[in-house]
Amino acid sequence: MINLTDAKQRILYYIDTMGIPPGKFYKQTGVSYGILSQNSNMSEKNLVKILTTYRDISINWLIMGEGPMLKTDAKERVEGAIIIERIEELIRKNSESLIAEIKNLNKKTKPQPYQEPPIPLNNLVAEEEIEEIKKTDRLEKKGKK
Repeated sequence: MINLTDAKQRILYYIDTMGIPPGKFYKQTGVSYGILSQNSNMSEKNLVKILTTYRDISINWLIMGEGPMLKTDAKERVEGAIIIERIEELIRKNSESLIAEIKNLNKKTKPQPYQEPPIPLNNLVAEEEIEEIKKTDRLEKKGKK
């Protein structure tokens, strides 16, 4: 066993920075659940499991605390992912504010009551003719009685 309590702190920092839930970390690495929260040292075997699972971690950073956390090419990928995440967050915020603004405008705008569209003249003539036929039918029915 090597004294790797500092390495545990760095691993916790890594999974926090990368947004990896602890349960997922334990499942992916095969490291015993809760090992990172214990005060005991970590075995070389567990260290190897972590480094083989998360190949973007710099070994020097993890063991010695020297240099960048991520290997150079991985660091660039993470920075890109962080930028994308920020852009998505800005889009969500803008979408939320636009929706709120639309709702606000809808509250201010009074709904207009429904109005029948004007009847074209040719329909008026037809209606007058229908009324005339109805009157004629009524008169005929009265005359038969």
